[in-house]
Amino acid sequence: MKDTTKVLKRFMDLYPDDLDGVIELLKVAANMNPEFYPLLSLMLYKKGLNMEAETALKATLRSDPFDFVSAYLLGRIYEERGKMDEAAAYFERAYYIFPWQPEIREAFERTHKERMKAELEKIEVPEEIKLPGAEEDLKSLFEEIEAKLRSSKKDRSSKGA
Repeated sequence: MKDTTKVLKRFMDLYPDDLDGVIELLKVAANMNPEFYPLLSLMLYKKGLNMEAETALKATLRSDPFDFVSAYLLGRIYEERGKMDEAAAYFERAYYIFPWQPEIREAFERTHKERMKAELEKIEVPEEIKLPGAEEDLKSLFEEIEAKLRSSKKDRSSKGA
């Protein structure tokens, strides 16, 4: 692995703007050693190759389930696609591994709020619930309570006098 890392570093020093070349070299390196998948994933994501990045990120998470950067990037990819449930699941995974990272915490909170909002919108609640005769029943109940309160006050005042 050290030799591959040296070759990659040398290539990046010689061709700093050749992201395509770096990606090709990382593909070869990742096939030889899965430890290169996180870097390959990041480069693919930076290049906007999200389908390939998704595959590499999932491979990274298979070999290292605690790679919070890969979980976060997968969440970003799914969020960009509008797949909020998947995004929320990966942001949650990243958050539980590394909750101190502000971007991860914000993404976790944002997607969970969106998910909750979407769930609440699915629930159909009538604007008003009207029960026939309920208004009159409540009015008479309050009148009855007030009458009992007045009579108990009179009883107390007449006992105290």
